[in-house]
Amino acid sequence: MTERVLRAVLPMPPSGNSIQKLTTRRLRGKVVPMMHFSEEAKRYRERVKAHMLAEHVTDVSVLDTTLAYELKLVLYLEALNKGWPGKAKTRFKDLDTSNRVLLLENCIKQATGMDDYHHFRLVVEKKQVWEGQEESVEVTLTPLPEGWWDQ
Repeated sequence: MTERVLRAVLPMPPSGNSIQKLTTRRLRGKVVPMMHFSEEAKRYRERVKAHMLAEHVTDVSVLDTTLAYELKLVLYLEALNKGWPGKAKTRFKDLDTSNRVLLLENCIKQATGMDDYHHFRLVVEKKQVWEGQEESVEVTLTPLPEGWWDQ
């Protein structure tokens, strides 16, 4: 049987602080705030989609939209303060990983057709990049056993 797992290494998404923009719209006579992806987020999404189509088209083609999946995101970033202890107040940099998940899930949907309602387990890890490594995110979609959600 074909393994229905997708593994890909993607460029680090922009911070959540720069991926959304607030606009307003008139709806039924009221001004309603609306969040939209920024141009930077849209460019990132297109970059990911192009990468997935170029490098992972076979992996994407075996994904089954009738299955529940685990989405694992491992973000490799400069997470440690080099001046700690001493100059830096904390050992770890103030890097929020959860604010990048929304954009990554949206990118995965655009590139694979696997929407976030397929993600029954979400695992997010933050790891320190090593010397010479670029910041990136490792994405793994793995099917869960049938009936997993009942347990």
